[in-house]
Amino acid sequence: MTKTILRYLLAIIFIGSGVMHFILPDTYVKVMPDFIPYPLACVLISGVLELAGGVGLLMSKWRNRASWLIVALLLSFLAVHIPHIINGGRVMDGITLPLAAVWGRLAFQAVFIVWARWVG
Repeated sequence: MTKTILRYLLAIIFIGSGVMHFILPDTYVKVMPDFIPYPLACVLISGVLELAGGVGLLMSKWRNRASWLIVALLLSFLAVHIPHIINGGRVMDGITLPLAAVWGRLAFQAVFIVWARWVG
């Protein structure tokens, strides 16, 4: 029962996040490090993949693959999160977060990874 609830919760989180990539793409583009090519395309592709991962968690046939997709996405997002730490919490021009916040976000990636595999 708990695993089912947490699977649905994670699916909602990833579906919601995927949708937000299309509603507010500029926000995501602004936090992309300069070394990532075609940031808008990366934002839109990651949005589609987050949607696929979230929906896939809800389908027993695709659940395991979807959880691995989510893990791969979370690992790829390290390319965005680590530069924020290196840059002292600066996530975009004019916005700097406390280092504890960006480290916390990075640490929570590990929680999401374990969570995705557990419910997958």
